[in-house]
Amino acid sequence: MKFKGKKILIGISGGIAAYKICWLIRSIRKQGGEVKVIVTRAGEKFVTKTTIEALSGNPAATDLFEPAPGGVIPHIELARWADCFLIAPATANILAKTVNGIADDLLSTTILSYPDPVIFAPAMNDEMWKNEVTRRNLKIIRKSKHSIIEPESGDLACETVGIGRMAEPEYLEEKICQFLDISSELTGRRILITAGGTEENIDPVRFIGNRSSGKMGFALAGAAMNRGAEVTVIAGHCTAEAPANIKIIEALSAKDMKKQVIDHLCENDVLIMAAAVADFRPAERAKSKIKKEELTGLTLELERTDDILASLKDTRKGKIIVGFALETNDGIRNARKKLKDKDLDIIVLNDPLKKGSGFGSDTNRITIFEKGKKKETELPLMTKYEAARHIFDRVINLLK
Repeated sequence: MKFKGKKILIGISGGIAAYKICWLIRSIRKQGGEVKVIVTRAGEKFVTKTTIEALSGNPAATDLFEPAPGGVIPHIELARWADCFLIAPATANILAKTVNGIADDLLSTTILSYPDPVIFAPAMNDEMWKNEVTRRNLKIIRKSKHSIIEPESGDLACETVGIGRMAEPEYLEEKICQFLDISSELTGRRILITAGGTEENIDPVRFIGNRSSGKMGFALAGAAMNRGAEVTVIAGHCTAEAPANIKIIEALSAKDMKKQVIDHLCENDVLIMAAAVADFRPAERAKSKIKKEELTGLTLELERTDDILASLKDTRKGKIIVGFALETNDGIRNARKKLKDKDLDIIVLNDPLKKGSGFGSDTNRITIFEKGKKKETELPLMTKYEAARHIFDRVINLLK
C-alpha cells in the first residue's frame, strides 16, 4: 500500500496516450492512494468521464465554471488538495499554456494555482516535439520548478516512428513515487517515534511544559511511512497536524510516555525519541486548583523525571535507538556525552536559538552523531521533513 494516504491529481489533455492513464489510476488506487482527475475537452475525445469516474472513484473535473457544493472554487480546491500533480499526456498545447501563463480552462487554471512543482509527461507527434517553439517551451519548463518526464522513441499514432511517445504508465508511477519520496526500503520494519512535549501537572489546570509542537516527530513519521515502514507515534502535547493514517498513542506526561515506550519497544525495530520530555515535575500535585491568593510566596518543589532513554539500556537488545539533544551551549560535547552515556546508535543535535531551528518552525538545522564514528555530520538549514530523510538514511544503513 505504498500510496496509502497520498492524494494524486492527474490532468489529462488531448492525446491518444490518454488511454494509458486508466492503468495508472487503477494502480494508484489499488495501492491505497486517492486519485482525482481533470480532463480537458480534447482529452474527453480519448477517454470518457464515465471511465475516469469508475476507475478513480471521484467525479471527473472538466468545467472551470461548474458549480461546486459549498461555494468551492474547483481549481483552487484541487490545487490545495493534491500531494502530487501529474499532467499526462501533456500536449504541446498545455506546455505552451503553462509557459505563457494562459489559464482558459480548468486544467491550465489549476496548474497556475498549484504551489508545488508539476510533473509533465509530454506526448505528441515527433515533428511537434522537434518544433522550435515546443523546444523553447520545454527549455523554460526545465529551468522552472516543474519537471519533465521525457517521452520515448517508438511507434506513434500517426503511423510513423519517432520521439514523442509518452512514457509508459509504470514509469510514470515510479516518478510519482520519487516525487513523493516513496520507496520500499523500510517495508516490513516497524518504527516507534515519540513526538511533542510532555506536561507535568502542578494542579488540575496548570502544568510545567515546553514549546515543542511535534513537527519534527511527525516529519519523521511521514518520512518512515513513505519508505514503507509501519509507524507508531507516542505523542505528548502537539500543536502540529499529524500525518494521515498513522497510529498515535497519547502520553502527556513523562511517566506515561516512559510506560508506552517500554510497552511498545519490543514489537518495533527502531525507536526515535524526538519528543521534548520534561526534565522536572512538581514533587507534589495539588488536587484542586491553586487559588490566586495562595500563589503569593508559593514555592514549587521539583523532582527529576525518569530518563526514558537511560532506562532502556537493559531492554533495547537488537533495537536501533535514536535520540535528540537540544542544546543551547557546548552542543557537540554534550551530544557526544549523551551518545555514549545512553548507549545510542545515533543522536541528533539541534540548537533552538539558531535562526530557523526554534520550536514550531518548519525548518531545522541539525548535526548527526553516529556510534563508532569520530566525525559528526553537520547539515545546513532545511525543512524538518528533509532532516528526517537524512536521519533515516543513517537508520537504513544500520538496519542493513
